[in-house]
Amino acid sequence: MILLVLLQVQPFQQTAQLLEDVNSLKALHYDSGTGQFRDYGNHSDAMQLQPVVYQTPQGLVRGPLQRRLVDPSQPPRLQLALVPSGPNPFVPLVPKPLLHLASGVVCRYVSLFPLLMGLLDAASPELGQQLKLLQQPNLLWTPFGLRSLSQSSSMHGAYNTEHDAPYWRGPIWFNINYLALRALHRYSRLQGPHASLAHELHAQLRSNLLRNLVKVYNESGYLWENYDDKDGHGKGSHPFTGWTALLVLVAGQTY
Repeated sequence: MILLVLLQVQPFQQTAQLLEDVNSLKALHYDSGTGQFRDYGNHSDAMQLQPVVYQTPQGLVRGPLQRRLVDPSQPPRLQLALVPSGPNPFVPLVPKPLLHLASGVVCRYVSLFPLLMGLLDAASPELGQQLKLLQQPNLLWTPFGLRSLSQSSSMHGAYNTEHDAPYWRGPIWFNINYLALRALHRYSRLQGPHASLAHELHAQLRSNLLRNLVKVYNESGYLWENYDDKDGHGKGSHPFTGWTALLVLVAGQTY
């Protein structure tokens, strides 16, 4: 029975080890030119939502929106190359993507996840680059918290599908900001060249978040699902005491 349980757990342990392997993350996702950890795929400027049009006896009928290539002759391409698996015996050889599918300077929450999860070494240059990204107003930093997608992206404020609001394409989410605060608080207490900047960013981000939430609550009487990245007003579901209730932990600096 115990052996069966261990065999069932093993795949999850392997996945956890893979996701926590910073060397693999860097090999697959890190762009040293921008300091970002990037995702990749067809959710880029090469794709857009276009309506399907059907021919019927009554004429043309517009159908639902579907993802289509903007230019079918120029699909997004990935350069595949095998990279060493490193010391982790569970990490196989994996394809390495060419990390410039997106044009311009674009940043999103996923660009910072190794920082948010506290996976980076306190003395690493990657941590320094991530902290610099975090504080740039043209990327994610706002007076109300960290936005989910930089305004320079063509996807900023765009609907995900025809009836799916752009939840993660600009608005400020308190759960991700909590992870940022937790990571900054941790790195500010670890010895290394980036401790001072981490301390400064933690103090400013915490102040921005709490000040805006208190302001919006006093005006509306609600905690909200997320907050607008332009003026900080509440958006989405309300009253919302899910992850936005993390403000209690933030106020008490309980991470």
